[in-house]
Amino acid sequence: MNDLAYLNDYNLAALLCKRSVPIWVGIGHEKDRTILDEVANRSFDTPSKVISGIRNLIVKRTQEVLESLQTIKLLFQHQITAYQSQNKTSN
Repeated sequence: MNDLAYLNDYNLAALLCKRSVPIWVGIGHEKDRTILDEVANRSFDTPSKVISGIRNLIVKRTQEVLESLQTIKLLFQHQITAYQSQNKTSN
């Protein structure tokens, strides 16, 4: 832990706490833990796990957007069908 001791810095931790964006950290290895792990929004064992977490979040959000888009398309199609039916009966 001595090589990461410099990361147990109050000012650095306070700076991260003031950020308006989520902070994800992945410093060291599974056994390493610093104050940054405690104040971060998400803490991972390694930098490569941070990358994997970001990738997984992007995939999840993309799936959510595609599902929402499909719902919008269906609702829009129902509205068009209802509008067309209403205009046929009024003519």
